[in-house]
Amino acid sequence: MAYKNWYDILISPLLSGLTKRIALQIEEGANLLEVGCGTGELASALHYKGVKSYLGVDLTPKMIEAARGKVAHPNFTFIADDFLIININSQFNYAVFSMIIHSVDEELANRLICKAKALSSMIVFADYLVPQPKGFKGFLVKLIERLAGKEHYTNFTYFKSLGGIDHFVRTNKLTIVKQLDYEVFRIVVTAVA
Repeated sequence: MAYKNWYDILISPLLSGLTKRIALQIEEGANLLEVGCGTGELASALHYKGVKSYLGVDLTPKMIEAARGKVAHPNFTFIADDFLIININSQFNYAVFSMIIHSVDEELANRLICKAKALSSMIVFADYLVPQPKGFKGFLVKLIERLAGKEHYTNFTYFKSLGGIDHFVRTNKLTIVKQLDYEVFRIVVTAVA
């Protein structure tokens, strides 16, 4: 339970506006896959919006435990496992990557996206805006990412050098349907060709 409290107290409030804006991009009645679902903040917002079914996958069992505590609905499933190795026999309207792509290396990011492309018709990315705004918010992002550890910060720095999420959209031959910037974040809704 301490893990849930740490994440929900420190990280979730910083992402609450972003979570609301991601939920606005999803149609009511949709089937959705979230890769790196964390403690279920987006799942909770989507439940209230009327998403038909949801599958959240995260590597961290304690995150999944927290997510299950937030959304107890038979059509909302949370799995603690590696997205790349689990067998998923469903198709989704949307796959969502919220604050995941910047935290992993480029090869792993592309492998995650490739699998999501095979499972969904739309992919929604929400991640850091590149370049980051100057001032306090930009400083805060850099500080948070540095505190997340050396490997994480190295991946974040490389993500920025590639041009952010736009690079991954181009590399994976996705078509941009909608794009919006919010504070230090970019949300990109894409169609799978």
